[in-house]
Amino acid sequence: MYDGGSVHCTGRCLPILRKHKKIALGVCCFGFFLLGIPMVTYSGVHWLNLFDQYGASGYALLFVVFFEVVGLSWGFGAEKIRGAIKSMTGIQLSNVWVMLWKYASPMTSFLLFVFCIVYFKPLYYAGTDKPYPTWATAFGFFLSSCSMLSIPLYAAYYLIFENRHLSFKERLIRGFKPTPININNGTQRAEEMTFLPQNQ
Repeated sequence: MYDGGSVHCTGRCLPILRKHKKIALGVCCFGFFLLGIPMVTYSGVHWLNLFDQYGASGYALLFVVFFEVVGLSWGFGAEKIRGAIKSMTGIQLSNVWVMLWKYASPMTSFLLFVFCIVYFKPLYYAGTDKPYPTWATAFGFFLSSCSMLSIPLYAAYYLIFENRHLSFKERLIRGFKPTPININNGTQRAEEMTFLPQNQ
């Protein structure tokens, strides 16, 4: 969590913080230290269960996994993943893997996400039949939404502000279409997968 937040904040999101990277990382460390204090109090186990149930697993995790799988298999391209694995390991995976990545994995993670919502039960105090109070459940859903909302918000940002010379329909299609990799034309950014063979 710390790594992701600090790298994101001092990287592309807030490039001004790169000039003051040590101060920014110090503020991040202190902020996460403050967030950890409730975990070591007498009620710490209840806070830990709340963060674990809503912030690190369940709804948020399955929601993010669904979009990661869709982004990799449809956005980046399942064939490119297969090509990357071949170039790194020398093993050519069968087309069954492409079908699993493109169809089975997104469907499975989506169904699990739906089942989590349908069979929702409030969190109970350990060893008792007493549920957490309503405000704690609401706070838990807020924790889940912190990681879940970043995906539709970035999608809206992409559709509104990126490639503004294109129509909305063209931006939508470009958002779902795998970007072709062409190493020789100089348009590829350094962080993209330049190790892939050109025919992949």
